[in-house]
Amino acid sequence: MFDWKVNLGIIMVWVNAAPSSAFKFTLPKILTEFGYTSSKAQLTSIPPYVAGGISSWLVGRTADRFAWRFPFIVGLMCLLLAGLAILYSLSKNLAVHVSVMYFAIILAQIGIYPLLPGVSAWTGNNLAPFWKRSIGLAWMLAAGNFGSLIRTNIFLPKEAPKYTTGYATSISIVILAMTATILQEILLWQENISRAKVSENDIRSQYTQVELDAQGDGSQLYRYTLRNGIRVFTHGEITLEHSFPGSIKDYVAG
Repeated sequence: MFDWKVNLGIIMVWVNAAPSSAFKFTLPKILTEFGYTSSKAQLTSIPPYVAGGISSWLVGRTADRFAWRFPFIVGLMCLLLAGLAILYSLSKNLAVHVSVMYFAIILAQIGIYPLLPGVSAWTGNNLAPFWKRSIGLAWMLAAGNFGSLIRTNIFLPKEAPKYTTGYATSISIVILAMTATILQEILLWQENISRAKVSENDIRSQYTQVELDAQGDGSQLYRYTLRNGIRVFTHGEITLEHSFPGSIKDYVAG
């Protein structure tokens, strides 16, 4: 629960929860400006979510292909940030920029939908043993969803249609999450480099295999999942539990 990787993951998950109210308040107004009502308005609200679904599938496949989550997570956050920035900057004159704002919502959905599975896969791959992964992911998702409490209190009716507080808070959360993502990547690389400097013989002279297995991802023999998607292990239960036998496509990438 107090692992720094889980805590950084919580900040990343906030991006999936907090800014989404921007679309709830903006999309209906855009459809109204289009002059659509009833069934036609419902149909026009579908493309942003279809784009988000396609993005989730495509990003998941591509991240598995390259076995590297970090650039995709940061890239998606950039798309979300761009979408929110466009919505905020043009919200005061929505009637004039309705098409651009509709595009911004699609862009933001493309960015926000794949984030939760990507962050979950990245964080889960770097937690061990299995019980720590289970508890860590559960806590990350639960605490991350507290972002929903934020979103319900930042888009103030009195600030319509600009919603300065709502957009400013949402954009700030995205920037904070991007910082957390970059920080986690750097720290994981640094930890792997630090552990690589210690020989296996030195480590095994200090700990038994049972003790190393109990240490999980805290073991000096453990390597965090980064670009190659496969950790480097030695012998014992850690190897059996966390190595990737078979095709890498059968497993989530780091």
